[in-house]
Amino acid sequence: MKVAFLVSELNGVGGVASVVKVLAKRFSEDNEILIVGRNNNIPDTDYKFINWNPDGGNVFEKFIKGVNKKTRLLCGKRMSKIVEKATFPKRVLRELINIINEEHIDVIIGAAGYYSMMLGAIRSYVKTMTIGWQLNSYDAYFNTAGKYMWHKDRIYSRLVGNLDDYVVLNDYDKKKIKDELNINSTVIANIKTYESNETSDLQSKEFMAAGHLWNGKGFDLLIESFKIFAEKNNEWKLKIFGVGPDKDQLENMIREYRLDDRIFLMGNTDSTKREFLKSGCFLMPSRWEGMPMIILESLEMGVPVIAYDITAMEPLVTDGMEGFIVKKFDTNAYAEKMLEIAENDELRYEFGRNARIKARQFSKEIISEKWIELMEKHI
Repeated sequence: MKVAFLVSELNGVGGVASVVKVLAKRFSEDNEILIVGRNNNIPDTDYKFINWNPDGGNVFEKFIKGVNKKTRLLCGKRMSKIVEKATFPKRVLRELINIINEEHIDVIIGAAGYYSMMLGAIRSYVKTMTIGWQLNSYDAYFNTAGKYMWHKDRIYSRLVGNLDDYVVLNDYDKKKIKDELNINSTVIANIKTYESNETSDLQSKEFMAAGHLWNGKGFDLLIESFKIFAEKNNEWKLKIFGVGPDKDQLENMIREYRLDDRIFLMGNTDSTKREFLKSGCFLMPSRWEGMPMIILESLEMGVPVIAYDITAMEPLVTDGMEGFIVKKFDTNAYAEKMLEIAENDELRYEFGRNARIKARQFSKEIISEKWIELMEKHI
């Protein structure tokens, strides 16, 4: 079987690129793999790559998309068709149809919302099985102003509804996508990006956090919580890995709270595994997530997690088992759980053991088998 992934790019370090690479590698054991997208190349693989980058559109198309992003003037049934045509011009769709037909692809998977919609737009013109893949939460897709699928509810429902199947990450999103957009879907969790024979001994007095430094990741909330935590604990430190537009704001907060010797913005790391081995607890203060790969890594490394009760955490961390889930976005309660983990070694060790057990549910064998079952259902 020839399986293709339609994806933005695989050379980045984000969650989409990571999980597509792992799934493609697993599929390649029994199938021919094709990657369609921009700037894609994975060394030491036998995959075929087609570097295809849909153009950004002409002046009119960009204008329509800009208006739709800022207002709901174009969200009605008739006007949404104009937005659809501006988002997916015929010339772009023709290019994709030609690629699919010329390559004789059996199954094509659109990674993330844009490419899921694009496949829905061409479904009636190809014989290939089309699968959309929602790699973020419903709330992030449709309720984040100016980003993702903002003001595209009607278009999304119309196009994604054409697909042979649509994959979401958890039961909450399955229900939301059905209730709000009348789209049927299949729940398949993300796959672990690596497996490790090593685990943290959890003796380090360091909290670890990681992600793009921007509002959605909630590092401002985390610094507020650490300020409260630091009033009662003078030993543990916090290392935050990542880069992004909020770096200056976060640095100013750290200086204002005089926590320069306790909180450190580390920039990017070339090995999260190495950093997990030096950590006593992982902190996830995100305002929303899809299915954070970094949490799967934390579980694999046996490192407890503290996170807010966003929907993405439901299949990953059970409160009081692999860590703590805190009412969003209660920075005081979050700080209390940080204290509890920092001051109770046995609890931390128990959470770490439970984390390793939970990680087994997301192995490449289990998750890839669910994908194979889904594809075989439609063949």
